[in-house]
Amino acid sequence: MLVVEEDVRNLAARLQEVNQGWDNREVGLSVTDAALVKETETAEGIWIAFEQIVPPADLTRSDVHDAIRSQLDRIRIHTGGILAGLRSADTGEARTEALAVVLATVGTLEAEINRAATSFGYQNPERNVPRPRVTTSTTTTTTTRPKPTTTTAPISDAQAEAMCRADLDCILAAFAVTIAEQTAILGATLDQAVQLATGACDLLDAGIPWTLVLADIVIDPVLTEEELMADAGIMGPGVNAFCPEHWWQVEEFNH
Repeated sequence: MLVVEEDVRNLAARLQEVNQGWDNREVGLSVTDAALVKETETAEGIWIAFEQIVPPADLTRSDVHDAIRSQLDRIRIHTGGILAGLRSADTGEARTEALAVVLATVGTLEAEINRAATSFGYQNPERNVPRPRVTTSTTTTTTTRPKPTTTTAPISDAQAEAMCRADLDCILAAFAVTIAEQTAILGATLDQAVQLATGACDLLDAGIPWTLVLADIVIDPVLTEEELMADAGIMGPGVNAFCPEHWWQVEEFNH
């Protein structure tokens, strides 16, 4: 499973690199298309290889193996979605959405592999649940526009929020608007912000309280005070967007 985790992490890094190269127009369409075809085949190969693994009896009795297989399948499908998005007639929305799903799923997969390792009593201090780092980038943040909703009667704010939560495009667009100032401070892309936010969600899902999730940032000596605040300003809205079941912890901390 550790090999699978490394393969998937490397796949995600290459997908980000390919997409940024195309967004910045540093690489042409044919080269980008060929690279994404190759990565789509790689994602397919990772999934097929895992399908052929016969899990140990202890793992079979749990839901861990099925959960990992499900996440790999999701990564496989949406890696293909990135390629389809490149070839589509839109202005990048489908490609950006598919990449965001892949990156978020990689975080979930790592949490599942951590859970599997723990179930076997495997402890490695270097394999704590990782929190993706928002790194400096000159790439312009691309926001995904929400799909228009046709209705014959006014809807309440609560109804509008519920409709948005059912639409990943809308979730990403709302998140991008909310964190615009923070990503500008960090020079971060939307994809990197999604990684940071879903990393916080993974920690919360693992039972780590919000105060300790924040402490993981606060003790980072590399960031300036302004960057620390911006990092936290991404994580809070990210929890509300991607794991709202934990939002109460953020609200409780803020009050």
